[in-house]
Amino acid sequence: KGDLFQAVLDDRYNAQTMRIADLVDQSASFTEQAAEGARLLLDFFKHEPTWTLLALEFDAYAIRNPAYSKRVLKHSRQLRRAVADLVTQHMEKLGLEPSLSPEELAIAFLALSNGMALATLADPEGVPDDLLGKLYALIARPVDPD
Repeated sequence: KGDLFQAVLDDRYNAQTMRIADLVDQSASFTEQAAEGARLLLDFFKHEPTWTLLALEFDAYAIRNPAYSKRVLKHSRQLRRAVADLVTQHMEKLGLEPSLSPEELAIAFLALSNGMALATLADPEGVPDDLLGKLYALIARPVDPD
């Protein structure tokens, strides 16, 4: 039962991650890409609250139950790798060097996303729509060439 649920979640979230990556304007500035990606992600959280909460609850369940934790860890690392690859692609295309490694940025983006998902679902009116994008841009700010 847990395996089937994890497979469904994996398909849903992998498809959503790639959809967001495809929709972000590749010719936009880094800050604009961060803002657009974050906006699309927050839209998903708001329009798919059941899926969002189920994913977060399953992660918490897996942490408490070692039988599932290895499978969830595998999924988490795959998602982290996919996000790191997207960061690398976007930074290279823009000719920018990130201040943190793509892997570190992926960890931060995913952690921020999970936290913002909870905050947004708990208080949709109290969380500014542009906050996640601002945070993405802030932590992924490119190295200043000077």
